[in-house]
Amino acid sequence: MEVVNLKNVLAADWPDEVPTEEIPEVLGELERAKAKLWARLNEPKGNGNAEEDRALKIAEAAKLMGCAVSWLYAHAEEMPFAFRQGRRSWRFSYLGIQRYIGRSPQAGRRGLDAGRGF
Repeated sequence: MEVVNLKNVLAADWPDEVPTEEIPEVLGELERAKAKLWARLNEPKGNGNAEEDRALKIAEAAKLMGCAVSWLYAHAEEMPFAFRQGRRSWRFSYLGIQRYIGRSPQAGRRGLDAGRGF
C-alpha cells in the first residue's frame, strides 16, 4: 500500500480544482479517513490477549480471594481494587484482585499468602 504524504496533498492547489458538485463526496472521503485514523489511534494497546476487567460483587471477590465476606467488608476501604457503587455497595476489580494476590488471571488458583491474614 502506498502511503500518501498528506502534507504534500494539502499544500497543493487541488482543493481549488475540485468541481463544486464533487466537494461533498471529497469531504466525505476525508472524514471517513479521519474517522479510521482516530479509531486506530484509540485502539487498546497491548498484545491483544489482555483479559477485560470486570466488577465483582463482594461474595464473588471473597470467594476469589479465599476470605470471608465479613472480613472483606471490614477491609474494603484498604483494598486498592475496591470501589463503592452507590452508598452501601462495594465492587471489586477482578484484575485488581489478581494483581493483589500475585498471580495472573490465566494462572491456576494458588491461594493467598498465609501471612496476609485472610
